[in-house]
Amino acid sequence: GSNYGYKPVHGMTKTPTWVTWDSMVYRCTKKGNRQYSTYGGMLCEEWKDFKNFLRDMGERPHGKTLDRINVYKGYSKENCRWATPREQQNNKTNTRYLLINENVISLMDLAREFEIKKSAAQYFYSVLKKIGDNKVQIWNF
Repeated sequence: GSNYGYKPVHGMTKTPTWVTWDSMVYRCTKKGNRQYSTYGGMLCEEWKDFKNFLRDMGERPHGKTLDRINVYKGYSKENCRWATPREQQNNKTNTRYLLINENVISLMDLAREFEIKKSAAQYFYSVLKKIGDNKVQIWNF
């Protein structure tokens, strides 16, 4: 990784927290990166310095990764959290939700609950969408 113009003096290089930060900065600032078209410019100026990121987020908890709360906004203290893979799976631009008996549930959580494959859940979703059953509402956020 690069230091992005900053000399590391924190003693945390190569820790999970630093690796997360380094990946985020790379995605958001390096035009040659394949993810730049999605993430370019989405990093607050303050977080270009690892010490500020660490101050705001703390160390990365085991089993969690960095997640933007609002996927349409950038990386900043106000819009980021440490999240489980499941929380991240339910926080994507293409997450599909169902309203069943007044409960909102993601399609993948429904599949997990009923122990069905992801592909079967996606097929179920497409069938519901085609028949337009009024008892089950479906949408994407």
